[in-house]
Parts: sequence; structure tokens; C-alpha cells
Amino acid sequence: MTKIGVNSKAIKKYLQQYAESDAQQCADLPGNYQHVLLIPVKSESLDFATRLQEFAATQQHCLFIININQAQADADAEVALPCPLNSALHRYFLSSGEIIWHSNAKHLIQWNNGNNVLLLDCFEHGRLIPADQGVGLARKIAADIAVQLCQQGKIKTDWIFSSDADVSLPTDYFCLDRPENKEAAAATIPFLHIANTDPSIEPAQRQEIFLATQAYEKSLRYYYNGLQWAGSDYAFYTIGSALAFRAEAYCQVRGFPCRSAAEDFYLLNKLAKIGPVIVAPCNAIKIEARLSTRVPFGTGPAVKNLLENSTDETQKTQALNPELNPELNPELNSKIRDTPAYDFEYYDPRCFVLLKSTLAQMAQSPDKFETLPDISQQALVSLGWGKLKAHCDKQGLTEPNNIKQWQKQWRTWFDGFKTLKFVHYMRDTQHPNISLHKAIQKLATLRKPVE
Repeated sequence: MTKIGVNSKAIKKYLQQYAESDAQQCADLPGNYQHVLLIPVKSESLDFATRLQEFAATQQHCLFIININQAQADADAEVALPCPLNSALHRYFLSSGEIIWHSNAKHLIQWNNGNNVLLLDCFEHGRLIPADQGVGLARKIAADIAVQLCQQGKIKTDWIFSSDADVSLPTDYFCLDRPENKEAAAATIPFLHIANTDPSIEPAQRQEIFLATQAYEKSLRYYYNGLQWAGSDYAFYTIGSALAFRAEAYCQVRGFPCRSAAEDFYLLNKLAKIGPVIVAPCNAIKIEARLSTRVPFGTGPAVKNLLENSTDETQKTQALNPELNPELNPELNSKIRDTPAYDFEYYDPRCFVLLKSTLAQMAQSPDKFETLPDISQQALVSLGWGKLKAHCDKQGLTEPNNIKQWQKQWRTWFDGFKTLKFVHYMRDTQHPNISLHKAIQKLATLRKPVE
């Protein structure tokens, strides 16, 4: 990747051709800041504002871009009424400090310690988010404004942080502006899920949600560890609430995709092709375990699906047992962590063995395709191997003296999305998902990768 710089041609081109109009509307925003954080907000209580204020009290000279948004209900936007929670939160922020700038339904609110909130209204009539663009567009609007401010020199660092409203942030959160990170394109933030403390939810239900979320989080870590062991360049978590990226790198890949979900996955997948994705050297953010229908898939919907489809009454009884609450009974933490919940299933470890073999062989030469196991060849063919091979033959990348060019082409082509599809092909054709207990047993019997 080229040297990062806030005045690069990539940033200028992006702001001129691909940025949302909101970015230009904020060109005269006053103030100078050390850091910038964007948070899309939808149907949240005032608890979010309280958490943000508590975090802001530990920081100085930060700009918090809060995009309160609502999806268009249907083709007739006039029937979509503002969400009461959105309206209440908007009013709260407007009264939380002095309004020192406003334009086009955007307000800059002055907080203490040099911190300010840029409040965006994307929930009133005429400013709704199209349903099919959802949280992706909400993040893009905020990120594009951040890029505009970085380009103007109003943000000292070129790192843009992205999080969500259900997160509690550590005091050392803004930790990436260091010389050793100068080549990175993006970073993931350490995370963990914590029990919900919402008093409107019964304790037993909160515990049930927490255990189901723990099971889902365990599956994320299982997949990450599998990719890391296999040697994948795309072994990183893709969570929108635990993400940061460089302004120039963001512009080079044309920003957040405007999708109703998985915008974080696709952005990181593109960023990883132009520079390293590192792990931020800060304490973990804490994500509240809760059910959610704000997006069509992701943690909230996955947990909801786990709870609705669980058939094991023993596990449900265990989940509802207050004695197993890790906050009430810490000594049982390990028991909870090691107890599979709600019949959750994991990828068979052999999927990662086959992935490891494929990555190792194909990095040497495209000719190694013929030496792969049949199932691996079939998986690559299903992903479009034929077109890649034809392109490489045409460009002469199959020649021995072009190994570096081939490796770059292979790494770009076999990206995070194709890696996931490769694992799914193995799951669907030969190695179906299994319980965590069985996965551990299989791991113990595996001695070496498939040759």
C-alpha cells in the first residue's frame, strides 16, 4: 500500500466522486480533534447516551459522529413515522450541551474536555435510509464526513474508529496512532460480550440471552482460530462495533458498501487486499448481549435464532439457572465457557485442514492445483478457478519467474469471502457441522494436514 496521507489523490478522488453529499455539507464544521468515532444508532434507549458520556469524560478532543437512523418502511416514505426512541435520543443529545453549529439536519454539540458530538438525523421524513442500504449507508455517511475532516486537517490522526450503540469502550480505546502501525490499512478491536443489565428484562431471560450469545461468540473465535491455524491472510474478526481503518485506505476501496448487513465484513475484506489488518493494542470493548432485529443477520439475529430453535430442555434449564450467572457465581465461569449451549454446531476441523493444505500448495504455483485432494479442487472450481487460471495463463503468471505476481493474484482472488465459501463447500459436501465436543475430539486425532 502507498504511504498513508490525508492529502492523497485517493482521498481527493473519493470525496469528489464517491462520498455522500453529507461530507461536503460538513466542510465548514468548526473545531480540531485528536480522534474521531462513528456510531450508527437505531431504536436505542437513553442508556446509550449515558455510556457515551461516561466514556467521553475519560477522553479529550474527540469528535463523536452519531448517526441516528431509520430505514424506509416501504416504497411510500410518507407512511414511515419517526421511531419514538430515535426522537427521544435525538432530543436528549440536542440538550446535552451547547449547539455551536448546525446545517442540513446536522448539529454540533459541545461537550466537556474539548469533546464534541456531531449529531446526524437520518430518521425523520425525507432523510430515511433506504431499507436495502441500511446500516451500511448509515456508517458510510458518518465515515465520509470523518474523511472530509481528516482531509482538512481537523482530525489529527487518520484513523477512523467505528462502533455500535450496545458497546462500552475502554479508556485506552484510541490506541492506534503509533509509528509501528503506519503500514496498516485497518484494525480490529478486542471484544467480549457481557450480560445484559436492562431491568425491563427478567433476570432469567437475561441469563438465557447471555449464554446463547456466549455460544455465538465462541463460534466466531473458533472460525478465527481455524483461519489463523490454516495460514489465511484473512484471519480477523469482522464486527462493525470493533473496527478502525485509515482514511486513505477507506477511500481506496470506496468506503462502506451500502448494505443492510455485513458491511463490516465486505469493507475489511477489501481493506485486507491493500494493507495489513492488525489487532488494536487496547483493552477489550464490552458488547452487551441482547436480542436484535436491527439488521437481518449478525450477532443479535443469530442469538435470537438460537433461542427460538433450541430443543434441549436440559440446556435451557441450565441457562435459566441463576447460579450459573458468571457475575453472581464467578467460579463457574469455566464451566459456562466449556458448556455448549442450544445445540450450537461448529465447522468440522477437517474443513480447516483442507484449507491449510490448499493455501500452502497454491501459494507455490497454480500448477499445484492438480496435486490437491479432489474435494479441494472441486471447491476451487465452484469458486471460479477456471477463470482465474485462464487469466493467469494469458498474463504469463504461471511461469516460474513470475511467482511473486502469482502469489499476489492468488491472495487477492482467494479472499475472505471465497475462504468462507470454501469452508462452506466442505461443510455442505463432505464434512457437516458438529458439536464443539466432537470437534475437540477430532482435533485430538488430527496429526498433520492433508497432503
